[in-house]
Amino acid sequence: MTEKRKYVRLNSVFPVEFRFKESELIQGFTRNVSKDGLCIEVNMPSTPLPLKEEALLSLSIDIPLSKRPVRAKGRVMWLEKTDDSSPRYLIGVRYEQIGEPERKRIINYARKKKMVPYMAGTLLLFSFVWGGGIFIHDLYVQKKSLKASRELVKVKIERDRLQWQLTRLDRQISELKEELRKKPPESSGVNDSVMRENKKLREELARLIEDRERIQKKIRKVKRLKQYLERVDIHNLYRWIKVHQNKNTGLISSFEGASELKNYAFTYDQSLAAQVFLIFGDYGRAELILNFFRDRAERVRGGFANAYSAASGEPKTYEIHTGPTVWVGLAALQYMLKTENTQYETLVHEITEWLLRLQDGEGGIRGGPEIEWYSTEHNLDSYAFFAMMYQWSGKEKFRTTVSQILKWIREHTYTGPEGLIKRGKGDSTIATDTFSWAIAAIGPEKLLEAGMNPDDIMKFAEDHCRVTADFTRPDGKTVKVTGFDFAVNRHLGRKGVISTEWTAQMIVAFRIMEKFYLDLGNENQAQFYESKAAFYENELEKLIISSPSRTGQGAICLPYASQPETDTGHGWKTPSGKQTGSIAGTAYMLFAKKGYNPLKAEGKRPNSLVSE
Repeated sequence: MTEKRKYVRLNSVFPVEFRFKESELIQGFTRNVSKDGLCIEVNMPSTPLPLKEEALLSLSIDIPLSKRPVRAKGRVMWLEKTDDSSPRYLIGVRYEQIGEPERKRIINYARKKKMVPYMAGTLLLFSFVWGGGIFIHDLYVQKKSLKASRELVKVKIERDRLQWQLTRLDRQISELKEELRKKPPESSGVNDSVMRENKKLREELARLIEDRERIQKKIRKVKRLKQYLERVDIHNLYRWIKVHQNKNTGLISSFEGASELKNYAFTYDQSLAAQVFLIFGDYGRAELILNFFRDRAERVRGGFANAYSAASGEPKTYEIHTGPTVWVGLAALQYMLKTENTQYETLVHEITEWLLRLQDGEGGIRGGPEIEWYSTEHNLDSYAFFAMMYQWSGKEKFRTTVSQILKWIREHTYTGPEGLIKRGKGDSTIATDTFSWAIAAIGPEKLLEAGMNPDDIMKFAEDHCRVTADFTRPDGKTVKVTGFDFAVNRHLGRKGVISTEWTAQMIVAFRIMEKFYLDLGNENQAQFYESKAAFYENELEKLIISSPSRTGQGAICLPYASQPETDTGHGWKTPSGKQTGSIAGTAYMLFAKKGYNPLKAEGKRPNSLVSE
């Protein structure tokens, strides 16, 4: 125990990779550091580690915000295996070889981090004094983020309750004013009883007006608190995505906490992450992802693999479907239209040519090379992609392609008045994302022009895919949440399960419908869709969890679904782990909160595009 006491000094957590002489690279986190060594925490791996005291190992210590990791060599001085539900190794390491500047970098960072909690209270007070102008320090917000997220749900409920009270008071005031108008005290022949009644009515009116002012003041206060909490929520959801970007590849692991999917960076998820970076103005991080696909990603039959390793960039699978490659193009086009930077022209041109080779004579896009089936989702993706290509280039051939795909969607997937959009050509399975993406990709106006009623589409999704499910939080508390399932759960022989990503997609669609009716001047219908969006966003807040690993440093995220290891009805299961963070769910929640549609783009069109 002497050695153990010697190395426990400054509590500080940051990633560290190490390997023994003949072992693979092992990932862990520092639990404590000192000038002479460190304690490393490692999750129990599926294969035994070559651990023994006095063993030599090479270290790569990744200090946050540093451009390069610290390289060192060390010796194992003690080992400890925890005995709980998630067994881990604690490894005490003494430095055998480390440069003095590197040693100081570690200690200086740890000392600064230790001081942060003491400084956070002062920063918080300062921020409130100056009207919230200074955002609370990152580390303080990380500790409070999950609590703030839960508080936001309560605040939204309180806001709705107060708003209802205000509406009721307005109605009562209006009724009293009308009654007073009918019984003016100045009328001839007014007797004492009428005068008394009139006076009583006026006193009641004054009291109601006073109550109204009091409630309005409460509403203003609640709105300010809501805005503050939403800023905290958005900041910490974004931070969770940001801190997981791999410095080597630019990619982000799609799931945090699911061992079977460790380091899987699904191509579709990378597009979502790149677009998150774009809407936060973090163009450098978006470029890291897009540069990977432009310069490094191994192509599979001309397109991109469905998943790559976040750590090495090698394909995790050689399976290839149309959708993920299209989504790379969507992210690149969003970048170019937003920044007017043409550096990804060649990439989108290559995706365009690859995609056109998959189009048949009817205008539909097949599910991939050497694949004969057709997915509605892939065709909606492709519709959005070619619409952006026309927006970017102004070339008529892309507008023609858009019309061809829309005609195919109308003829092969839309069933008419009931609003059902089938999962694919000849496939009547219900998939919730086909409804939300039809609204997001095509838009309500174009849908109506094509004979596809957007109101019917949204109603069908709610009538058939909305569920209320139990969600057990990491603290053991179970809450009921209403959202959208992946499919019609009664056809799967299971209880309802909520997809965070697909529920957020529906919120985006509700917002689009709200704007559509506002532009038409139909405020009642716009309010109807606004209330839907607000309700489901509030429900989705209940599913927010804190980051399940030390990499997240206390940031918050969304799980992929309300239940782990559950059949989605579309050929895959939800990831394992009761606290598994999802890039797709978290990214789409940010889209919903920011009012961002990844299937439509705003921006100016430059005059050039790679030649046809």
